[in-house]
Order: sequence, then structure tokens, then C-alpha cells
Amino acid sequence: MAQNQDEPESTKVVVMKMARSRRRGMAVGGLAVALVATGIGIWAGTSAKSCMASRAKGEAAAEASAASDQPPGVMDPEAAKATVYVFLSVEGDLAIDGFPAAKAVTRFKTEVPAGDHTFRAELKKNTFEQALVAKAGEGFLVDFDDDRRAVSIKRLYNVK
Repeated sequence: MAQNQDEPESTKVVVMKMARSRRRGMAVGGLAVALVATGIGIWAGTSAKSCMASRAKGEAAAEASAASDQPPGVMDPEAAKATVYVFLSVEGDLAIDGFPAAKAVTRFKTEVPAGDHTFRAELKKNTFEQALVAKAGEGFLVDFDDDRRAVSIKRLYNVK
């Protein structure tokens, strides 16, 4: 039976429309919850697997380190070095432990083995010499300033 446009909808029709709308909303909400739960489950499973793999690698590395003659934590000779960044205020020549390292530079990066080292910079006005005791895995910034006639050393953290 067709309704006239001026006639209001019956209560039964309104209630049916609201119920249908509510069911659709609940279905969409349930689907969203299911998708989120699935994503969390996949993420948690992946995280657990990667955590277990990392632990297994760490245990294998610890066993290899215990079997070798190297101190704990040193996996290969490359890891037993310190990183040194050298800044020169003007172009100059740099020598490390008496050996020429660079000519006419203002910035230089090097890796040195753990131990005592001497950095020598010959700049325009002055010649500087600076001793440095490096440990494995450490990082340093050595700054030669010709204008101030000064050398500064700063220890760097999180150097890789």
C-alpha cells in the first residue's frame, strides 16, 4: 500500500529502518574489531618469532666469543677499533702516529685500533700534537683550531 507524502511513516516502518541501520552498524563494527584483532595477532606472532631469532643469534655469538681468544664482546678485529673525526680550522696536513694520513684537508675520519695514538696537524700558523687513548668502540672528535691556538677533544657516544 502506497503512502501519501503528507502522511507520516508508521511507527513500525520507522522501527524496522532503525533496526536495519543498527544491524549494519554492528556488522561493520564487528568486522573492524576482527580486522584489528587479526592484525594484532599477526604482529604479535611476528614479534615473538623475531625475538626468538635474535635470542638464538645472541646465544650463538656468545658461544663463539667464549670459544675464541678475543675478549668478550669483540666479535671480529674490525669491532676492536675506535672512530676518530678530525677537524682542522684551516687546510693542513695530518699525521697519525708519525705516519702521514692526509694532506690539505679540513675534515678527516679514521678508525684506529685501541691503544695510544698521537695526532699531529701542521696548519698555516701552528703545528699541533695531541695524544689520545682510544678504546674499542669509542668515538672522538679532535678539533685543531689555528686561530685560537688550541686543540679540543670530545668523546662521542653512539658511534657506529
